[in-house]
Amino acid sequence: LKALTLARANDDFNLETLEFLGDSYLKYAVSISFFLSYSKFHEGQLSSLKSKIVSNENLYQIGIKMGLPGYIIGHNVDQNDIWVPPGFSIAKKSDSIGLEEQLSTLNLSMTSRVHPTQKLKNKCIADVMEALLGGILLELGENSANNFITNNLGIKVGRLSHNIAKLDDDARKEISKIYNAHNLKDLEAVLGYSFKDRKLLISALTHATYNHNRIAEGVECYQRLEFLGDAILQYIVVRHCYHANNNYKPADLHDFVEASLQNESLAVMTMVYGIHKYFFYNSPSLFSQINQLLQIVDTNEECEQRLSTEEKALVYSNSLKDGVMIPKPLGDLFESLIGAIFIDCGRSIEVVNDLVL
Repeated sequence: LKALTLARANDDFNLETLEFLGDSYLKYAVSISFFLSYSKFHEGQLSSLKSKIVSNENLYQIGIKMGLPGYIIGHNVDQNDIWVPPGFSIAKKSDSIGLEEQLSTLNLSMTSRVHPTQKLKNKCIADVMEALLGGILLELGENSANNFITNNLGIKVGRLSHNIAKLDDDARKEISKIYNAHNLKDLEAVLGYSFKDRKLLISALTHATYNHNRIAEGVECYQRLEFLGDAILQYIVVRHCYHANNNYKPADLHDFVEASLQNESLAVMTMVYGIHKYFFYNSPSLFSQINQLLQIVDTNEECEQRLSTEEKALVYSNSLKDGVMIPKPLGDLFESLIGAIFIDCGRSIEVVNDLVL
C-alpha cells in the first residue's frame, strides 16, 4: 500500500523513501548486468544503455502495460470517508443489504466522494514502479527484486556468469612486475582487501591517459569499473541510510546521499587515505591539479603522523570552500576500486559494504 501511495494523497505514509531505495537498486542491478553482458562496451556506451532502461519514460511505459494507474492512490484521503464514530462498527455485507435499499430511496449523492478517475503525471507512475521494487527488495529480498526487473523490464539480472580471461605466463609475469614495482601490496593494506585477480586492481588504478600498463594482457583503463562502482556505492549508501534511520524525510535522505557521494567527497577520501599515490596517469594537467591539492597539506612523514585521518579530511574539505579545484579523476578512482573489489570478491555486496561503512 505504501508503494502505491503518492505524497499528494496526504496520507500518513507515501512511497518516497521506498522509491529512493528502489531507484538505487534498479541502477545497481542494471549496471552489473550490463557490465557483465557487454564486456566490449566502454563506459559511455554502458551509461547510455542504462539511462534508457532506468529512465522515467521507460518505467512509465512499463507501468502502463502492467495496469498500475488503477491501483495508485493519488487523491487526498478524506477522513470523513474512513472515520467511524466511537461505539460503531462497519456493517458486514449481509447486514448492509437492507440499509442500501433504504438509502436508495433517499435523495442523497452516495458517490460524491468516489474518485473514478485521477490525473497522474508520467513520473508518478515511474516512481511507483521504483517504489514497488523497493518494497519487494525489503520484504522478499534480492532474488525476488531481480525477478521483478527481469520479468517486467526484460533485463536479465542476478546470477550472471562472469568469464575471467586466462592469462599466459608472460602476461602473469608482467602483472606481477607492475604489482611489485609500485608496491600495490601497501595499497591493499590501506583498502583492507587483497585481490585474487591483480589485473583488476591494476585496471582500477589506470587512467585513460596511461598506456604503459596495456602491455599486460587484459589490463584496461578504469572507466568501466568506475561505471560499476558508482552504482554499487550509491546503493550501499542509500540502503544504509534507509535502515539506519527510517524516519529520514525523503528530501533529507536525498541531500545526505548526494553530499556523501558527490565526486569531490570521494576525491577527498582518495587523498586522505593516500590512494592517489598509486594512480597511473600521464596527464600534465591532472598532475598539476593533484600537485596543487597536495600543497594544501604537507605530505612528509612527520605531517602524516601528526594529522589524523579526520583532520586531513577536514583540511581537504575546506579547500573546496576556498575554490581549489579537486580533479574529477580522483573521485572516479575511488569508484573504480569499489567496482574492482566487487568483481574480485565474487560480486558480494556485503564484502564491499563492510569495507565502505
